[in-house]
Amino acid sequence: MITRQPLFLKYEVPMKKIISILAIMLLFLLPQFAMAAGTVTITDKKVTSDVTEVTFTWVADASAHTVPDTTTTNEYNGYIIMAVINPDDSVAPTASYDVDIDNADGADTFGAGLEDLSATLGEIRLPKPDGTNFRDCFVTGKLTFQLSGNLIDSAAGVVKVYIDRAR
Repeated sequence: MITRQPLFLKYEVPMKKIISILAIMLLFLLPQFAMAAGTVTITDKKVTSDVTEVTFTWVADASAHTVPDTTTTNEYNGYIIMAVINPDDSVAPTASYDVDIDNADGADTFGAGLEDLSATLGEIRLPKPDGTNFRDCFVTGKLTFQLSGNLIDSAAGVVKVYIDRAR
């Protein structure tokens, strides 16, 4: 009786080759998973001896159009004097999207002053910590960026918050 060797045993593939192919496939899949939750990058810099610019650069998820709530690693002490908001020129967010910049206690430092933002135009907004009157808002501690109301996959934008420590 003659037994036949299965076809997959006839052509042996070295294990190194299999691992290499799997590694290449993984490299192509990882970028999709890395962007799956959206991203927020936070930087800060002194623009004068007393004013710090905290920049939140955000990109929405490529399929769920969400942006994660993100807290600064640095703490800030001073008065928030304004925010400059710019949607991305290439992939703009949904019109009338909202941003919150919360203080360490979870209160919205702009008092809903960063709601109904333009999808195409840059804007300057002033804090309304009581929700009605424009005035500087004192903060001490970390800030948390939150974005809602966006329905565009991979939408992006920048929010710059200015904090004056000498007011």
